[in-house]
Amino acid sequence: MNPKLADARPLPVNGTRGMPSVAHLSGRLVLTYIQRKAVTTPGISYSVLFANAPSGPWSPNPSASQSSTSIDATWERITVTDSVIDTAQPARFARVQVADLSTAQPPAAGATRAAQQIKR
Repeated sequence: MNPKLADARPLPVNGTRGMPSVAHLSGRLVLTYIQRKAVTTPGISYSVLFANAPSGPWSPNPSASQSSTSIDATWERITVTDSVIDTAQPARFARVQVADLSTAQPPAAGATRAAQQIKR
């Protein structure tokens, strides 16, 4: 992506670049994004947060399942599937929070990479 152009695109299936993508599969919210491998960026933390409303509260879902696919020595594709099924919650939101651990400060407002809603 070029910060000087409006070229942001969702991550395609099996893609290697793009903004986090959201899907609705088997009644669950699925978020896929690209992250640097921990060995290449020890000071960066990625967290997937969920909420029932865009205003939050946002929190991790420890029951969500996660898988990773290596892209190369530096990057990997992460897929997180929410454990909350759509019949239990009519609206669900997900975002990726990227934190700089070297500053030991919480990320600033707007530091998340994506927030999306799946309408059911």
